[in-house]
Amino acid sequence: MRGQFTASLTAKYRVADNYRAITHPSVPNYLALTSGKTWGVRDDSYYSLPAEDLGTQLTNAGVSWRAYMEGMDSRGCLDSPPPYDPGHNPFAYYGGRCPPNVVPLTQLSTDLAGKTPQFTWISPDMCHDTHDCSVSVGDSWLRTQVGEITAGMRTTAVPTIACSRS
Repeated sequence: MRGQFTASLTAKYRVADNYRAITHPSVPNYLALTSGKTWGVRDDSYYSLPAEDLGTQLTNAGVSWRAYMEGMDSRGCLDSPPPYDPGHNPFAYYGGRCPPNVVPLTQLSTDLAGKTPQFTWISPDMCHDTHDCSVSVGDSWLRTQVGEITAGMRTTAVPTIACSRS
């Protein structure tokens, strides 16, 4: 963990340091994480897949959930401009539409002040995921997000941070 704040989290909490991607690039891994399989996807292109994912299962079970996407705007899951990355929004792939549970990250502070969903997913934009910007920029963003979340928490949170060593 290269960022100073991220390193402080690893010193304080548990780290799954022998956890590996099942393939590359990113999209098949996001699909596997949210549905248990890659659907044969081997690239970062968009594919309309059956609605057999975590979001659908949560909805069907009556569990409240939201996926907060940094940089997503009123153009939605597939058409919002960079630095938003639709490839980091796996929920848009299932059912051929953007679920209403997928919202811009700007909605998070409102939800934290009111009713927070039982399951929350947060995807940074291409800068804050440190693909296009420095580790220090992403690390600073993470510090801000974790601070906002923990300040507004009324329940237990299990943050999971996926990062690459490359």
